[in-house]
Amino acid sequence: PASRGGGRELKELRAIPWVFAWTQCRANLPGWYGVGTGLSRLPDGLPEELYREWPFFRTVVDFAQMSLAKADMDVFRSYLTLAPEPLARRFGDDVLEEFELSVAQVERAAGAKLLANDPVLSRSIELRNPYVDPISHLQVELLRRLRASPEDSFDRQPLSYAVRVSLIGISAGMRTTG
Repeated sequence: PASRGGGRELKELRAIPWVFAWTQCRANLPGWYGVGTGLSRLPDGLPEELYREWPFFRTVVDFAQMSLAKADMDVFRSYLTLAPEPLARRFGDDVLEEFELSVAQVERAAGAKLLANDPVLSRSIELRNPYVDPISHLQVELLRRLRASPEDSFDRQPLSYAVRVSLIGISAGMRTTG
Protein backbone atom coordinates (compact mmCIF):
# COMPACT_ATOMS: atom_id res chain seq x y z
CA PRO A 1 0.00 0.00 0.00
CA ALA A 2 1.07 3.57 -0.68
CA SER A 3 0.52 4.67 2.90
CA ARG A 4 0.45 3.29 6.41
CA GLY A 5 -3.04 2.82 7.79
CA GLY A 6 -4.65 4.06 4.58
CA GLY A 7 -4.12 7.71 5.54
CA ARG A 8 -3.60 10.40 2.95
CA GLU A 9 -1.19 12.60 4.90
CA LEU A 10 2.45 13.02 3.97
CA LYS A 11 3.63 11.55 7.27
CA GLU A 12 1.85 8.29 6.40
CA LEU A 13 3.38 7.93 2.94
CA ARG A 14 5.56 4.85 2.53
CA ALA A 15 9.00 5.12 0.96
CA ILE A 16 8.56 2.46 -1.72
CA PRO A 17 5.87 4.20 -3.81
CA TRP A 18 7.62 7.54 -3.24
CA VAL A 19 10.90 6.24 -4.69
CA PHE A 20 9.07 4.27 -7.39
CA ALA A 21 7.36 7.45 -8.60
CA TRP A 22 10.65 9.36 -8.82
CA THR A 23 12.14 6.46 -10.79
CA GLN A 24 9.17 6.38 -13.17
CA CYS A 25 9.52 10.08 -14.02
CA ARG A 26 13.26 9.50 -14.45
CA ALA A 27 14.35 12.09 -11.87
CA ASN A 28 15.67 9.55 -9.31
CA LEU A 29 15.42 12.43 -6.87
CA PRO A 30 15.70 10.45 -3.58
CA GLY A 31 19.14 9.20 -4.60
CA TRP A 32 20.80 12.57 -5.13
CA TYR A 33 18.69 15.57 -4.14
CA GLY A 34 20.59 17.80 -1.72
CA VAL A 35 23.97 16.17 -2.39
CA GLY A 36 25.14 19.10 -4.50
CA THR A 37 24.10 21.68 -1.93
CA GLY A 38 25.72 19.68 0.87
CA LEU A 39 29.00 19.12 -0.95
CA SER A 40 29.17 22.75 -2.08
CA ARG A 41 29.19 23.87 1.54
CA LEU A 42 32.30 21.88 2.41
CA PRO A 43 35.66 23.68 2.36
CA ASP A 44 37.63 23.53 -0.89
CA GLY A 45 39.51 20.27 -1.26
CA LEU A 46 37.66 18.48 1.54
CA PRO A 47 35.19 16.53 -0.66
CA GLU A 48 38.06 15.21 -2.78
CA GLU A 49 40.05 14.23 0.30
CA LEU A 50 37.07 12.53 1.93
CA TYR A 51 36.34 10.66 -1.33
CA ARG A 52 39.93 9.37 -1.47
CA GLU A 53 40.35 8.58 2.22
CA TRP A 54 36.97 7.57 3.69
CA PRO A 55 35.23 4.50 2.21
CA PHE A 56 31.84 5.48 3.67
CA PHE A 57 31.94 8.91 2.04
CA ARG A 58 33.10 7.38 -1.26
CA THR A 59 30.18 4.93 -1.16
CA VAL A 60 27.65 7.71 -0.52
CA VAL A 61 29.08 9.78 -3.39
CA ASP A 62 29.21 6.75 -5.70
CA PHE A 63 25.57 5.88 -5.00
CA ALA A 64 24.59 9.48 -5.71
CA GLN A 65 26.71 9.30 -8.86
CA MET A 66 24.82 6.19 -10.01
CA SER A 67 21.47 7.83 -9.32
CA LEU A 68 22.46 11.02 -11.14
CA ALA A 69 23.68 9.03 -14.14
CA LYS A 70 20.41 7.11 -14.34
CA ALA A 71 18.34 10.30 -14.13
CA ASP A 72 17.22 11.92 -17.35
CA MET A 73 16.23 15.54 -16.95
CA ASP A 74 14.90 15.85 -20.51
CA VAL A 75 12.42 13.07 -19.78
CA PHE A 76 11.69 14.58 -16.35
CA ARG A 77 10.82 17.87 -18.06
CA SER A 78 8.15 16.09 -20.09
CA TYR A 79 6.55 14.79 -16.87
CA LEU A 80 6.59 18.34 -15.52
CA THR A 81 4.14 19.27 -18.29
CA LEU A 82 1.54 17.22 -16.40
CA ALA A 83 1.73 19.49 -13.34
CA PRO A 84 -0.01 22.86 -13.06
CA GLU A 85 2.20 25.54 -14.64
CA PRO A 86 3.20 27.66 -11.63
CA LEU A 87 4.02 24.55 -9.60
CA ALA A 88 5.82 22.86 -12.48
CA ARG A 89 7.97 25.92 -13.13
CA ARG A 90 8.89 26.58 -9.49
CA PHE A 91 9.35 22.98 -8.46
CA GLY A 92 10.93 21.93 -11.74
CA ASP A 93 13.43 24.78 -11.67
CA ASP A 94 14.47 23.81 -8.13
CA VAL A 95 14.99 20.18 -9.12
CA LEU A 96 16.85 21.00 -12.32
CA GLU A 97 19.10 23.50 -10.54
CA GLU A 98 19.96 21.03 -7.78
CA PHE A 99 20.59 18.33 -10.39
CA GLU A 100 23.17 20.47 -12.18
CA LEU A 101 24.82 21.42 -8.89
CA SER A 102 24.85 17.79 -7.73
CA VAL A 103 26.45 16.56 -10.95
CA ALA A 104 29.15 19.23 -10.70
CA GLN A 105 29.85 18.59 -7.01
CA VAL A 106 29.87 14.79 -7.33
CA GLU A 107 32.22 14.99 -10.31
CA ARG A 108 34.45 17.36 -8.35
CA ALA A 109 34.54 15.04 -5.31
CA ALA A 110 35.18 11.93 -7.43
CA GLY A 111 37.66 13.72 -9.65
CA ALA A 112 36.00 12.39 -12.82
CA LYS A 113 32.88 12.55 -14.96
CA LEU A 114 29.84 10.57 -13.78
CA LEU A 115 30.47 6.82 -13.92
CA ALA A 116 33.98 7.21 -15.34
CA ASN A 117 35.00 4.48 -12.91
CA ASP A 118 32.05 2.21 -13.81
CA PRO A 119 32.14 1.74 -17.60
CA VAL A 120 29.81 -1.29 -17.45
CA LEU A 121 26.98 0.66 -15.81
CA SER A 122 27.69 3.66 -18.02
CA ARG A 123 27.37 1.50 -21.15
CA SER A 124 24.24 -0.19 -19.79
CA ILE A 125 22.53 3.19 -19.34
CA GLU A 126 23.70 4.32 -22.77
CA LEU A 127 22.23 1.18 -24.37
CA ARG A 128 18.93 1.17 -22.50
CA ASN A 129 17.92 4.83 -22.82
CA PRO A 130 16.96 4.66 -26.52
CA TYR A 131 14.40 2.01 -25.53
CA VAL A 132 13.17 3.43 -22.22
CA ASP A 133 12.95 7.09 -23.28
CA PRO A 134 10.14 6.51 -25.82
CA ILE A 135 8.17 4.52 -23.24
CA SER A 136 8.53 7.42 -20.80
CA HIS A 137 7.33 9.96 -23.36
CA LEU A 138 4.47 7.64 -24.32
CA GLN A 139 3.53 7.33 -20.64
CA VAL A 140 3.32 11.11 -20.33
CA GLU A 141 0.95 11.26 -23.28
CA LEU A 142 -1.11 8.35 -21.94
CA LEU A 143 -1.40 10.05 -18.55
CA ARG A 144 -2.44 13.30 -20.25
CA ARG A 145 -5.15 11.48 -22.22
CA LEU A 146 -6.31 9.48 -19.21
CA ARG A 147 -6.66 12.64 -17.12
CA ALA A 148 -8.66 14.30 -19.91
CA SER A 149 -10.92 11.27 -20.34
CA PRO A 150 -14.30 11.40 -18.57
CA GLU A 151 -14.90 8.70 -15.95
CA ASP A 152 -17.52 6.98 -18.11
CA SER A 153 -15.55 7.25 -21.36
CA PHE A 154 -15.12 4.23 -23.60
CA ASP A 155 -11.37 5.04 -23.88
CA ARG A 156 -10.72 5.02 -20.13
CA GLN A 157 -10.14 1.27 -19.64
CA PRO A 158 -7.68 0.85 -22.54
CA LEU A 159 -5.84 4.00 -21.45
CA SER A 160 -5.57 2.72 -17.86
CA TYR A 161 -4.23 -0.58 -19.14
CA ALA A 162 -1.69 1.18 -21.38
CA VAL A 163 -0.48 3.29 -18.45
CA ARG A 164 0.03 0.14 -16.36
CA VAL A 165 1.96 -1.52 -19.19
CA SER A 166 4.15 1.58 -19.52
CA LEU A 167 4.87 1.39 -15.76
CA ILE A 168 6.12 -2.15 -16.20
CA GLY A 169 8.19 -1.23 -19.26
CA ILE A 170 9.93 1.68 -17.54
CA SER A 171 10.54 -0.38 -14.41
CA ALA A 172 12.09 -3.18 -16.44
CA GLY A 173 14.23 -0.76 -18.42
CA MET A 174 15.43 1.20 -15.40
CA ARG A 175 16.32 -2.03 -13.57
CA THR A 176 15.73 -0.27 -10.25
CA THR A 177 12.21 0.50 -9.21
CA GLY A 178 12.51 1.54 -5.60
